[in-house]
Amino acid sequence: MIKIYSLHLKYTKEPSLHWFQFQLLHRILLTNNYLHKIGLFKSPLCYLCQQTTETIEHIFAECFAVKEIWIEVERWILEVFKQFLITSLYFLGNMKKVLFKD
Repeated sequence: MIKIYSLHLKYTKEPSLHWFQFQLLHRILLTNNYLHKIGLFKSPLCYLCQQTTETIEHIFAECFAVKEIWIEVERWILEVFKQFLITSLYFLGNMKKVLFKD
């Protein structure tokens, strides 16, 4: 069974990322909504869009500004995968020629 709350220790070496991942996994990441509730911020609205209450879900998935970032990340991953696939097929084609000389 995977213990999700300890994954940040296994996959990240940078101490500041350990702390960030710990906060995210334990849902204790400070948001404007929380800081507003304890009286440190005047508004609970999202820093980026100023339209919706800033929650963890909003920051990472719902905010229109963040959605644009995820689209770019997806494009980058697809491009890297496409290059990997092209290289792999080229390599396999050459291996086929070497192994099965016609």
